[in-house]
Amino acid sequence: MIALSSPLKATRYDPYVIMLNGSTLYRIDTQTMGYVTLTNPGVFRYILYNPYTGSLFAQTDSYGYAVIRKSTDHGATWAVVLNNTSKYSYALGFSPSKIISVGGNDIFVSTDDGNTWTAYTGTADGGSLSANSIYGIVWDGSAWWMSADGRILKSADGISWTRVNGPWNSVLNSWPIVYKNRVYLPTDPIYYWDTASNSFVSTDVFGHLDNRLVIHRGQLLCLNPSYGVIDVEGRVLKDAVLPLSSGITVVPPNLIVHPSGLGL
Repeated sequence: MIALSSPLKATRYDPYVIMLNGSTLYRIDTQTMGYVTLTNPGVFRYILYNPYTGSLFAQTDSYGYAVIRKSTDHGATWAVVLNNTSKYSYALGFSPSKIISVGGNDIFVSTDDGNTWTAYTGTADGGSLSANSIYGIVWDGSAWWMSADGRILKSADGISWTRVNGPWNSVLNSWPIVYKNRVYLPTDPIYYWDTASNSFVSTDVFGHLDNRLVIHRGQLLCLNPSYGVIDVEGRVLKDAVLPLSSGITVVPPNLIVHPSGLGL
């Protein structure tokens, strides 16, 4: 059994979860809950899964520099694919044809599953992007979405961004997530962008600073420390206070890691 500690970061490689617990990296079979210990490439900012290729990517510099390693064997071995210690990488986003790395104003774009990268300077509304607290980047099929520094940003190319102003009260410290052709946003209350109608729709789920949107067993859930586990229709699936440090650990960009299961 793995004894969990904090902080813990993870990503999914179906049917596996790649989990960093302390300084040890594990690959967990989500069906049997068996696990193997992997070589830790030195994860700091993120370890993420490209759902279009199956590759794993890890940012491995303690200062947030753009030092990225890639694995094509479920995390068993890693190779450096980007090594730039003058620019930053805080988050990655994946589309069928691109990987976007954002760190402050620093943008890197790869069109070959991370083997080579081109550097750009990011902008937002014609000025500096200056995105430092980046919680996640997602692709909705036609555009990129990013939650950063209390803003929701949208981009056609992942380089030039525009702030999206919507009917919500505030933007939370979490990440957007794409689910069933909708872009669910970390807002209070939680809104989604309906790509069919090109409009924002409220879920009426109360926003909380520590809300986390996750997909678990094919269902979109909201983890709220005050109310528990809530589905996007506002139904409480697991009552009681669930502080994020008490066993349910939420990890970017849209995954939940809980070795003993949620019991849902």
